[in-house]
Amino acid sequence: MYVATTCMVQSDKYIWYIDTGASFHMTPHRQWFCEYEQYDGGDVMLGDDTAVQITGRGRVKLRMKDDTIKTLPNVMHIPSMSKNLLSVGTMADSGVNFSCDKDSCKMTRGSIVIA
Repeated sequence: MYVATTCMVQSDKYIWYIDTGASFHMTPHRQWFCEYEQYDGGDVMLGDDTAVQITGRGRVKLRMKDDTIKTLPNVMHIPSMSKNLLSVGTMADSGVNFSCDKDSCKMTRGSIVIA
């Protein structure tokens, strides 16, 4: 069983919330996957102690604010989720660094800003 938490309360289908407690990237939106495979990944325990089922996994294309497209690998499809979560741990494992201030967060890989 995995654990995911988030402190954001705003709900918007296109927002991806940066989550330090998420075990992996998650979205409820099946139509966003450019590559997809059904996957019985078990359950994810949310911050409110509800368990939700992973039904698939794959790659999702994200349009950035500057209209560039980035591909996010290893995203879990969880239809009963209400938000899209970016896992800080998963990103860090792939070499992405985060820096945040009161207004924004920046993701970099080496000296290259990726978001």
